[in-house]
Amino acid sequence: MQPSSFKKLMRKQILLAILISFIIALPVSLIPGYFILKANIENDIKTLKKHSEQQVNQYLATGWQTHNIEALLKTLNQTEPMANFYLRKGPAFTDPNTVQTHALHANDEPPVIDALIDEIEGTKKATFSTELTDGYLYAAYPVQFQQNCLSCHAEAVRAGQIFVGQHAGTIAFKAPISLSNVSSLSTLLFFVTFFAAFILIGLFLTERFLQAKLMLPLQNLSGRISDLKLDTHNQKIDWQRTPQDVLEIDQMDAKISEHIHTIQRIYNKLDALIVTEHETGLFHRERFNEVMQYELLRSRRYQHPLSLIVIKLNGVTPGKNTPKTDTESSPEQENEVQTFGRLIIQGTRVTDLAFRISDNLFVVIAPETDAQNVQVMQQHLRQCLMQGFTESNRGESALDYQFEFKMGCASYGEEDGTFAKQILHSATQRMQQDRPQQ
Repeated sequence: MQPSSFKKLMRKQILLAILISFIIALPVSLIPGYFILKANIENDIKTLKKHSEQQVNQYLATGWQTHNIEALLKTLNQTEPMANFYLRKGPAFTDPNTVQTHALHANDEPPVIDALIDEIEGTKKATFSTELTDGYLYAAYPVQFQQNCLSCHAEAVRAGQIFVGQHAGTIAFKAPISLSNVSSLSTLLFFVTFFAAFILIGLFLTERFLQAKLMLPLQNLSGRISDLKLDTHNQKIDWQRTPQDVLEIDQMDAKISEHIHTIQRIYNKLDALIVTEHETGLFHRERFNEVMQYELLRSRRYQHPLSLIVIKLNGVTPGKNTPKTDTESSPEQENEVQTFGRLIIQGTRVTDLAFRISDNLFVVIAPETDAQNVQVMQQHLRQCLMQGFTESNRGESALDYQFEFKMGCASYGEEDGTFAKQILHSATQRMQQDRPQQ
């Protein structure tokens, strides 16, 4: 997954909000606009039809003479200057040698008008058509003989050729659609709906985006940083690189990961260089085998004695100045072990080498010490561990403990062994047989 910049992601959120707002606002504005337009068209047709019927009854009551038709068309165009009217006699009264459709302007009959008139002559019902592309309304309705028209056609009435309700002709008109109100209202409604939807959707998407893409990754990053423990005693450097959606956070994670790995490499190098623990002065267990082999080789070469003491800490009873804790892996327990280690350093000689093999197992290598002297050394060390610090080196704020421990010793020779494992095994056996001291 290729991370994107915060600016690019925000741009996507804004475009998405615009698109959704447009999809919402378009039907909200078009649906009312459609009904308003339909009502306007019906109202225009009703108004024009009413005016034209009044003029037809006024001018054509005395017959369909040319001067009546021209007066009718002029009056209609004066009444409705924006509309164009067309008049055609019925097929039964049309002379093939005369003009079929009468209009105020010659040769001004749109094809739509001709089609509507032909439809009226077939169905005898009013009809209309709208052309939204050019913004015009086309309508036509039939003209029928009324009672007051029969007096002018007495002979035809007696012959049964003309009667009330008979189709006399068709009047049609072309008028612009009243789109101004529809357009203004639809535009206003569209922009109001669009901006309202854009603000609401934009706030929702932005909040969701910031929470999911920015705040949550930053919280996770902060939590992972707070979980890191970089002290020299309890190292916990477990930093897994996690690709992020936001480029800036991803770069931050990459930088932190790089620094963590750098610190880890530094710690690895320091671990290789550090020989003793800082708090207790005990040698690390990684050095034990190396030192043990060296001292054994020296003892064999120069026929010098070599002994070691194994000490196991079984339990600790805090003193009255020590706060009690129920947590096994608490910092107070680590402080107890460190105190025990310092006591071992205090109870041994300068030439002795004390190691911390595990959390509660210690080994002291005593060069130039035979089996008899190591017994004396073990007894002295036991007293130191049982008595603890003296008042002179305890300090006012120092903590006191009572330790429960076992000790065992072994020496280089035929009895305990001449190899490191044999000597250590002999000392461990004696330690296990030792009575716990407190």
